[in-house]
Amino acid sequence: MRQGSHAATTIVLVGFIVAAMASMVLTPGAATRYRWSVETVDDVGNAGQHSSLTIVSNGTIYVLYHDDDGTILRLATRFAGTWQFEDVAGPGLFAGDTSLALDFAGDLHASYYDAELGHVRYGTRAASGGPWNTTDVDLGFADGYNSLALDSFGIPHIAYTTYSDTLRYAHLADTVWVREDIDASTPGAEHESLALDRYGNPHIAYYGNGRLRYASRPSANWVVEIADPRDYVGQFLQLGLDSSGQPHIAYYNGPGASLWYARKSPGGWTLSAIDAVGNPGRGISVVVGRDDRPRIAYYAQYLGELRYAEFVNGTWEIQIADEDYTVGWEPSIALDAAGIPHVTYYDWTRGALRHAVGMHALGARTVGASEVSQTDALLHGEVASLGGFVEANVSFSWRQVSEPVWRNTSLVSSASEGPFDARILGLTPGHRYEFRAVVEAGGETQIGRVLAFTTPTPKPLDFVPIILSAAAITVAAVGLSLAALTWFRGPPLFRRRGGRRRGGPA
Repeated sequence: MRQGSHAATTIVLVGFIVAAMASMVLTPGAATRYRWSVETVDDVGNAGQHSSLTIVSNGTIYVLYHDDDGTILRLATRFAGTWQFEDVAGPGLFAGDTSLALDFAGDLHASYYDAELGHVRYGTRAASGGPWNTTDVDLGFADGYNSLALDSFGIPHIAYTTYSDTLRYAHLADTVWVREDIDASTPGAEHESLALDRYGNPHIAYYGNGRLRYASRPSANWVVEIADPRDYVGQFLQLGLDSSGQPHIAYYNGPGASLWYARKSPGGWTLSAIDAVGNPGRGISVVVGRDDRPRIAYYAQYLGELRYAEFVNGTWEIQIADEDYTVGWEPSIALDAAGIPHVTYYDWTRGALRHAVGMHALGARTVGASEVSQTDALLHGEVASLGGFVEANVSFSWRQVSEPVWRNTSLVSSASEGPFDARILGLTPGHRYEFRAVVEAGGETQIGRVLAFTTPTPKPLDFVPIILSAAAITVAAVGLSLAALTWFRGPPLFRRRGGRRRGGPA
């Protein structure tokens, strides 16, 4: 951390925001996957806005960011646990996005907006160090929207908003930038995010004409789509691609004050809400891991929090990564070689660049219940993370809703992360039960969220068929009784003509 101090700026909160904050509670999905460790990287001269983070396979961390109130573009490097700093450009005036990327040789590439010149600029520096070589890409937009990606040959590609407020794409051919307009019919392009697939084809998500848009070039021509048709939805977006080249976009829903997610598949776009507590999403960063699962770092404005969301088994697990005063502005997320998430972001209270890393922690996740009958049910849980332990004991605690005491299933040893089950017996029909997964190791216990189910109620008796059956049985019984009586009395007495009895005296 650079030595120095920064006077905290007085935070003025509008009354309605204070009232809103008082009533907000974040309900995470299963917030136990990581234990977050936070450090301050640079707190001198109001540092840390618009950071861009990348991590080398050997663990070296690079962060590009604005320093000294945006008059310096600076690079912070952490190697072997120590931070070092160098100026990339300035003194001058820098605004808007920064993008940092590493090529296959480990050389650094950066794009940024020079507000003094009004240009989108590109710079590169050798992995071994030395000076930055910078060039102009094009005239840019006042808010400095730009996004950089490298293809497999290390050639830079940049998406940006031009001075004419149009979305443009450029790539470097030798020493010449080849530029092309993508969506000239839609002025007002903002918040563009660029990614290249394995074939080097560009994909760009952006906010244009008040909607979330997506442009791709699978062949010679650009294809432009509206990913979310709602008005005023799509700001602060970030794009990631999975291994099949399909886009994942996290973005801000302005009218709904919430964070949303769009994913494209061969069947079309699937849209879903991720978080709607505390006006989340006014600052977003996305990375899709080798497992094709998206991870999102984002800022929750009303509570001043940095949050982390990860898509696990069909649901979003949400954690608070940092809530120390007003933190989390303009986050940038990257995964290290072990798949651990790192996030850099701006600490508004201290005027500082911060770095948060998710350390593996013991994790429990409650999945659901199945095979629910009147008297038993099968509970499902998951060891979300062993957190460095070799094995853990797993179980469930459960109770009938309104009961004060939790009951526990038998402990079972689990030597791997993944699902576990247990059946509970002796339930009462027509009652509601709640349960939660429990994972224990090394004296540490983690409990998943509470879920519930209701046992079915026995169907009420229908007395009409019972009465009819009883009546039928009664009639049958009477008929059988009469038949038996007739049989046992024998044939009627027979008299001969003349009034003599058969067999009587002559």
